[in-house]
Amino acid sequence: TLALLDTTKREEVVYQPFINLANTAGFQTRYVSMHELMDTPDLIATLSKYDALFFLCGIEFLKGANKFSQLSKKILKLYGHYSKQKDKLVGLFFPMLKLEPEAVNVVRNFAPFFSKLGMQTPLAPRLLINNQLTNTTFSDVFFAFNKFLTMPLEARVSYHTSLKLPRKAPTFFSQRIKTILEKNEFIQPLPSNKNTHSFMQKAKQTFPFGIYWLNPIHNNHIFLSSTTMLNFSGIEESFRFCPTSFKIRKDLLKGIQQTMTELAFSIHKNKSLLTTTSPQNIIKTFGHTIEKTRTNPLKKNAWMEINIFEEVDYSSSKLTPEKIVKDKTDRLTRQEKLIKYIYDSGLDSLWISMVPNVYYSPIAKHKDKEKKFLRSLGRFTKHLKRYADRHSRQAPRILVGFEIADNLYEPNLPKHHAVDAYGNIYKDVPAPLSESYWRNEIITPLEKFVQVWQNDDVSHGIPLAGIVIDLEMYCRKTTGTFSTCMGFDKATLDAFLRKENLSFNTSSIHQSVAHLMKHQKAGRYFEYLETEAQKIGNIIKTRCNAILPQGEIVCYTPNILVNWFYKGFFAGLSSQEKPLHLFTFNMEYQAFKPWFAKNNIQTYHSGVLLLSKVSNEKNFKWFDFVYNHGDGIWLNRFSRTAEPIHPKSNWIHIEQAPLTERKKLKFLEHIKNIQ
Repeated sequence: TLALLDTTKREEVVYQPFINLANTAGFQTRYVSMHELMDTPDLIATLSKYDALFFLCGIEFLKGANKFSQLSKKILKLYGHYSKQKDKLVGLFFPMLKLEPEAVNVVRNFAPFFSKLGMQTPLAPRLLINNQLTNTTFSDVFFAFNKFLTMPLEARVSYHTSLKLPRKAPTFFSQRIKTILEKNEFIQPLPSNKNTHSFMQKAKQTFPFGIYWLNPIHNNHIFLSSTTMLNFSGIEESFRFCPTSFKIRKDLLKGIQQTMTELAFSIHKNKSLLTTTSPQNIIKTFGHTIEKTRTNPLKKNAWMEINIFEEVDYSSSKLTPEKIVKDKTDRLTRQEKLIKYIYDSGLDSLWISMVPNVYYSPIAKHKDKEKKFLRSLGRFTKHLKRYADRHSRQAPRILVGFEIADNLYEPNLPKHHAVDAYGNIYKDVPAPLSESYWRNEIITPLEKFVQVWQNDDVSHGIPLAGIVIDLEMYCRKTTGTFSTCMGFDKATLDAFLRKENLSFNTSSIHQSVAHLMKHQKAGRYFEYLETEAQKIGNIIKTRCNAILPQGEIVCYTPNILVNWFYKGFFAGLSSQEKPLHLFTFNMEYQAFKPWFAKNNIQTYHSGVLLLSKVSNEKNFKWFDFVYNHGDGIWLNRFSRTAEPIHPKSNWIHIEQAPLTERKKLKFLEHIKNIQ
């Protein structure tokens, strides 16, 4: 038996492929969500009955694991008890850490976890001193653990992901690691080297998924791994690790099954307990093309910017008159080229980064630049309309893009900011359920922008077809998304406690969370949060439908997120008559459509294509591949097509197709011909 104890999430679907594979390896797996962890009084007695307990240590828990949080105390007490149990398997799963040299002592950051295993963690900044570890008793174990933590799975990727191009990746198996494995039979990388001969090389490059250690202090089994192993191929698919190739993905999932099989055997030492069920039965839905039974009005979309249409003030320029003339000519050429490319590709819609909230929100940071913005926008629509009229073509549908946190900088940081259950404060992130925030940053700016759009000098008669709410909060110092743990700001929590007749007069988030746990109301609280998020989504949908009756609503997130906020928000924004469009970096959607239906979220899903993946004619098939695995496709920053190619050392290069002009035109024609 195996329990997954989740410190920061509460949706089993996030880990479903892993759970299914663990079960085929001989485990009976139970998922313990964050709210169950909070609400169940005597988890020690319950979970002590399990042969294996995996602690999923989310970043919020790790940041907030201090003496003030009753929730942290409860988790650490449970871990401390279980980690000393004889013959048990203890799994420690940490989130992705940044790549570090192996000499940097990362294990010291997790000293409380290792000390409970009976290990005195070295605390020097560097793990190596004169080529010797500071603690020789467990030197091999610390080095192996440290190597794993300093080289996360994401760093070992050598294949295409939806974000990355193939590259030469570092390997975990340095000479020091090989020496340790040769002399210490109680430390094993999993899946073990002897069982990886049948795997594709690109999958093997990412191994091991974790480090197994037979702990002589408590005579139990320890497995150090990454949460990436558990969820990379689930509904929240990791675009840093999950391959675009479903063949490689299935090989990686087979590696997880092999890892779990070896862990099961390490506990029971009895092969008869293990099954040989093929993972193909578990992951058979992965990689199937979507049968497009509904007519998606946004099948071929491109995200782009219109910077090239901005006016340039040459009065303060140091350019010579000749260079100014050349720059003006170059800009005009690029403008005309971009417009031609839009029509050559047959795109049905354009997601333009207009960001009306930076001009029309009550805290608009660029309100003094509104007129300049409208002139550049009018210049773009004029070119777009003129080309359509000249060539008897229909202009693509225009979607206005909002970036929800673009105004949230000093002195306008949110007054009502996010707080999580561990007491972590996110001063540059709005409280998810702050209705005034959503009105100020989406509804009010949209109302004002649509009025301005009616001016023919701005739109030139091209209608707006909808909005894109970009939910990635850029340049935040704390986080770029709302997390499951959030929603514990005082205003939101107090409203719930009043509703439940549990009012509690305190200014301490830790006391409030403890109060919630005492009354076993965490599950109810998360249900309440989800319902309130759905109300906000419904408010936005209702107003958008009134402002743009025929308009589509699109949400962009880096990947599909399923915590209480996004579940509720998406459900509120969608309807049977007008499904919500999701633009993400996910490659798989088909396998998780039942989850959306179960949660009453009606959606279309479009995966992404970065243009850097199209480097020759053979790569044109990338478009077909992404298009056929979703309800549509969105091209990342299409405006780069009219820019000169930048060197590969620049971030820009992943947004550009390194094609000659002739081949670029052939690629655009290819896009146009795909139905």
